[in-house]
Amino acid sequence: MKGEKSFALDLSRGASKALDKLGTRTAKKVIEALREIQKDPIRPRSKADIIKIRGRKEPPAYRLKFGQVRIEYLIYEDEARIHVERIFKRKGDSDYR
Repeated sequence: MKGEKSFALDLSRGASKALDKLGTRTAKKVIEALREIQKDPIRPRSKADIIKIRGRKEPPAYRLKFGQVRIEYLIYEDEARIHVERIFKRKGDSDYR
C-alpha cells in the first residue's frame, strides 16, 4: 500500500455506540487512531500495536491496540475502505474470541 492512498472509514453500529460510551479523553485518542489508520491501516506505530487477526481471509481483519482500548477493523482494499467492527476496552483475557 502506498502512503498517499487514503481510505474511507465507516463504523458499525456497535462500534459507534461503543465510541459514544467512552470518556471524552479516550474517545479523542480513538478518533486520532482512526484518522491514522485511514492513511496506512497496516503499519504499526509507537504506542499502537496492529496485528492481523488469524482465521479471516477476505477481507483481511486487523486489531489495533493502545492502552486498554482495542479496535477491530476490516480492510476493503479494492474499495479503499476500512470498516470498523468493534471498539472495546479490554477487561481481561476473555475479551478475545
